[in-house]
Amino acid sequence: MFPQRFESQEQADRSYIACGMIAVNWGGIEGALEAFIILLRSRHRAELRNGFPVSFSKKAEEAKSRMGREPTLADERNLLSLQVTKAKPLHRIRVHVTHGTFQGMRLDGTLAFGVSDMARGYSYIEHKYTPEQLTDHAREMSDLGREMIDLFGNVRKKLASEQS
Repeated sequence: MFPQRFESQEQADRSYIACGMIAVNWGGIEGALEAFIILLRSRHRAELRNGFPVSFSKKAEEAKSRMGREPTLADERNLLSLQVTKAKPLHRIRVHVTHGTFQGMRLDGTLAFGVSDMARGYSYIEHKYTPEQLTDHAREMSDLGREMIDLFGNVRKKLASEQS
C-alpha cells in the first residue's frame, strides 16, 4: 500500500514531466474559455466590471450562455458545448494531479494522487495513473486547447465582420 520509490532517475523524470505536462497543457483550454468570456462581455460594456469566474465549470457555463445570446453563433455554441464535454474528464484528471497530494509510485507502476473533499462526502480517495496515461491525457488537452483557440478565432472574425 505504501508508495514505492522510483527505480531510476529516468523513471522519476518521466513521471514528473508527465505531471507537469498535465498542468501546462490545461492552459489552452482555460485560456480559450476566458477569451470567449472577455470577447462576448466586451459587446456589452457595462458587464465588463462584473467578477470573473474562477472555476472551469463556471467559465464554460458563462461562455456558452453568452454565445447563446448571439443568434449568429448557434453553430459555434454547439461546437463549444462539444469541446467542453470532451474537456470535463480531462479537467478531473488535472484536478487530481495538480490539486491532489502526490503519494508516489506504486508497485504496479502507477502514480498515486490523494484527494480529500469533505464537501463531496469523502475524506480521502486515491486516483492512480501511469506516466504514459498522463502523457496521453496531456496531449489530448493540448489538442483540445488548440481546437478551442481556433474556434475563438472564428468567433472573433465572425463578430468583427458583423460590425463592419
